[in-house]
Amino acid sequence: EATATPLVVCVAPRTPAASADPALQAALDEAERILLTDAAAIPRVSVISSASLMARYRVQNAHDPHSDHLAHIPYTREGYAAIGTAVFRAIAGLTGGGPLYKVIAVDCDNTLWKGVCGEDGPQGIAIDAPHRRLQQLIVEQQRAGMLICLCSKNTERDVFEVFEQRPEMVLRREHLAAWRINWERKSGNLAALAAELNLGLDSFIFIDDSPLDCADVRIQCPDVLALQLPGDPDAIPAFLDHVWAFDRQPSTE
Repeated sequence: EATATPLVVCVAPRTPAASADPALQAALDEAERILLTDAAAIPRVSVISSASLMARYRVQNAHDPHSDHLAHIPYTREGYAAIGTAVFRAIAGLTGGGPLYKVIAVDCDNTLWKGVCGEDGPQGIAIDAPHRRLQQLIVEQQRAGMLICLCSKNTERDVFEVFEQRPEMVLRREHLAAWRINWERKSGNLAALAAELNLGLDSFIFIDDSPLDCADVRIQCPDVLALQLPGDPDAIPAFLDHVWAFDRQPSTE
């Protein structure tokens, strides 16, 4: 509490022997809960639980019983890579060493939802769990201070009919700061959004399922962070979980 230096507290994964003992496992669960709950309440302290670490960075064989027995080196190279990545990611979030992104510009068809609203209609598109997860993330980022824009090749009326007629949409029209919904190149539309918002393109994150549109943005607007969603919708939540640009510290008053 007396230092202004940020601190990261990470509880490393347990050994298989500890996990195999129900009584020990329960005791360790409780000890870790108390430790991290109390530590997180201290200003400038960030915490990483052993469960969250292994859930985010799934390693098939994190432990090395042979090296642990010989030299008290309990993890495999992959296990240490997972731990190191989690710790460094937390440090990077605390120091703010990367670009300061202020805007998320997102495509609509097969990005915010599954399907093409101009062809399938507002009732024909699907808002499944992976695409809802993306919408939830965008709303969370908006609440943390990001500006949200639509950048989509559509007819504007078709897009907003989805917003109006599908109550299960997590992202709502009131969350939007601006939009460019037309048949122009995405790179030009991002430049127009930047001019409207009076922000540099280096503050933009662009999310799209199209490799062609992402390539256009990367070539024409290299300062923009262009994220191409996986073709498999089930892979979207894990993909989003590994984008460090979405790591934002809680806002102060």
